[in-house]
Amino acid sequence: AAFTAMHGYLHARLYRSLGTHLSSAWWRDPRFVGGLALYELGFWTMVHSDHVLRTLRPADGSGPRYRIPKGGAFNLVTSPQYLGEIGAFAGLAMMNWSLPGLAVLAITSFNLVPRAFQNHKWYLEKFGEEYQALGRTALVPFLI
Repeated sequence: AAFTAMHGYLHARLYRSLGTHLSSAWWRDPRFVGGLALYELGFWTMVHSDHVLRTLRPADGSGPRYRIPKGGAFNLVTSPQYLGEIGAFAGLAMMNWSLPGLAVLAITSFNLVPRAFQNHKWYLEKFGEEYQALGRTALVPFLI
């Protein structure tokens, strides 16, 4: 809740007093257009990944307690929901081209990157060679 309140405050302050560069021409600026595309990609990656996680087990609770998520960005990384969220905030930072946007991106990244590595470690410990054979990285496809 505190993060969300801070996020709202920083952006409200930006748009009220610091966002003089956000004129009608800004909508056509490559930074805004690229940021919007990155935001959308991140948002939909997050939505799809959350859907995969929510539907991983049958509603009746049958089957194994833990399963390996598959499909979408899960084919590349362990925590695509975190990658999507970081991507969405990176897009937002590009769209408003400001220090508050960059601050929110940094705070989000400082929170989610370690969690992605912890999730990756957990999957490797829980599923061993089966998971390792999938060749997934923790957060960024083919890198980390």
